[in-house]
Amino acid sequence: MKQEVEKWRPFGHPDGDIRDLSFLDAHQAVYVQHHEGKEPLEYRFWVTYSLHCFTKDYEHQTNEEKQSLMYHAPKESRPFCQHRYNLARIHLKRTILALPESNVIHAGYGSYAVIGDASN
Repeated sequence: MKQEVEKWRPFGHPDGDIRDLSFLDAHQAVYVQHHEGKEPLEYRFWVTYSLHCFTKDYEHQTNEEKQSLMYHAPKESRPFCQHRYNLARIHLKRTILALPESNVIHAGYGSYAVIGDASN
């Protein structure tokens, strides 16, 4: 069985720039559950991310485009996606760390969830 990626290596984009992926390196998240009249419970998790956070195979891309954008990870290879990369870089880790303060609503479709602002 292949291990999860703990440290992501940068992607050399065909445009000549390097895309840093260190924001997706494995990290620990700590969630504390408070109960009135009881000691808080602390949960520690190691969070790892897959290359699906920054890759996508689009049907409209030619094979040449896909090959030029290919990112090779231990479990699979997929074309780099600038849109997913930007979204993950800006939002993903912050969203994971903010889960204890958020309303999480199961939206069906397997393991997908919708995250809402707990202040609403």
